[in-house]
Amino acid sequence: MKIAFLDRDGTINLDYPDKDWKYIQRPILLDGAIRGMKYLNERGFEIIIVSNQYIIGEGIITVEQFNTFHNRLLEILTINNISILDSFICPHSRTDSCKCCKPKIGLILQAIEKYPNIDLSQSIMCGDSISDFECAKTIGLKFYGINFGENRIFPYGIWHKDGRPYLFNYGVNQFVQNRYVGQVTTLDKGEELWQEWFRTHP
Repeated sequence: MKIAFLDRDGTINLDYPDKDWKYIQRPILLDGAIRGMKYLNERGFEIIIVSNQYIIGEGIITVEQFNTFHNRLLEILTINNISILDSFICPHSRTDSCKCCKPKIGLILQAIEKYPNIDLSQSIMCGDSISDFECAKTIGLKFYGINFGENRIFPYGIWHKDGRPYLFNYGVNQFVQNRYVGQVTTLDKGEELWQEWFRTHP
């Protein structure tokens, strides 16, 4: 069985600053999310959601709040004829020594334990963060970085190190070495503008 392991917040639905999640009740799907997930289903991928939810362990939201939001998301996906096989969630705080918080591979291992016929060699992982990429790399999954803007998927993301944002090229699964992005913090400007930025920032 081939699986598309999908991150949730920032990949399927809008993400928010941690402190704002206590006010969020209904998911807003990212442009292209429905289309992309249908594409995966049509090509024989079962979809499993794998999501860090440390805001539960850190007391920002309750388990009940999480369940309400997540069930509403699953309802929206079902209405749009998208099949979700399962969801695996890490609820632990960032200070816990759990084995499931991405980039650790515990959520993937939980899925394999429940579905032993998963073929990792045929499976993929999609996400919007470096922790998703590192999780995929550790366990050997092909990784696709997701960034939505103007109904397109772009290959570039922002990786923060030492308080400074750097450009990450998901297309080749690597950091753009020494490519400091300065004030460029949004991916919704179109790929042509990114290329222009490259030309003007050697």
